[in-house]
Amino acid sequence: MNAPVIWLGIPLVIAVSMWLYKRARWFTAALGAVVCFIFFLLSKFLPIGQTIFLGKRMYEISPQWIILGRRFIIDDSQRAILALIFALGIFWLLVSGFVKVTPLFTPLGLASLVLWLAALSVRPFLYAGLIVEILILMTTPMLIQPDKPPQQGVLRYLIYQTLSVPCLLFAGWVASGVEANPADVELVNQTVVLLGLGLALLLAVFPFYSWVPRFPPPPRKPAWIPMWSTPSASRSPSLPN
Repeated sequence: MNAPVIWLGIPLVIAVSMWLYKRARWFTAALGAVVCFIFFLLSKFLPIGQTIFLGKRMYEISPQWIILGRRFIIDDSQRAILALIFALGIFWLLVSGFVKVTPLFTPLGLASLVLWLAALSVRPFLYAGLIVEILILMTTPMLIQPDKPPQQGVLRYLIYQTLSVPCLLFAGWVASGVEANPADVELVNQTVVLLGLGLALLLAVFPFYSWVPRFPPPPRKPAWIPMWSTPSASRSPSLPN
């Protein structure tokens, strides 16, 4: 057993299975909160990369998981991040049971936590941009009001967030050339420009913030809660005052 399977693979399987019960909003919200609580406790008390004894048996949780040549690494120093993310998951999944949100809110919300952790743990880190794009596409339905067409702000959010991913990917690709030739000032400048543009699009920095004031009105405030795990949404003025 390894840490990425525990904190990434198992919650993702549970999120997919919750899709079958998406119409039972209270049930999925409670189940999602319980799942987050269990993994919160595991992140607090289960050591990674150390030998543990259960009865007469000895186990060691490996910090690495290799898939198609890509490594997902969660070591013992990241347990605080795991605990924080799953603690936030407990809160906003419980809140989703009290408000009118899309039936997909809970399964997509739990899956978004997993993808955010995957983006932080994947190596080479360049592939984090692809995972972030999947995260953006997956969380967009969570921001759409039930029985209503998508708001213009949601569509702009999707466009700007998607445009940020190629910039970040190109920045990582150019940065690999800087490592081979650190004296090349032109490559360094290109990396800085691409990285700055990508972060500006991702974080809704001027002048790429036009989607923020066009988001749905206050009844949709709870939908912002799962997006606290992404940098851009934390800048939205639509949060409660």
